[in-house]
Amino acid sequence: MMKKTKGTIDRFDEGFAVVSTEFGSVNMPKDMLPDTAKTGDVIYLEVASEEEASRNREELAQSLLNEVLKEE
Repeated sequence: MMKKTKGTIDRFDEGFAVVSTEFGSVNMPKDMLPDTAKTGDVIYLEVASEEEASRNREELAQSLLNEVLKEE
């Protein structure tokens, strides 16, 4: 599932862009933005979850926990 929101580049600070959104500020690495990005530009931020990767991590964690519990 993907969510999308709009933000404005407020300023650049030590390699990060401070982006103001309706939810607050987000610090993004400057290299994630286009080379032409500047203060005042409007950008879109998209957030998506990687469900399969999340499931794999959960399964790995459960497997490791099972191994630890067996050793006791």
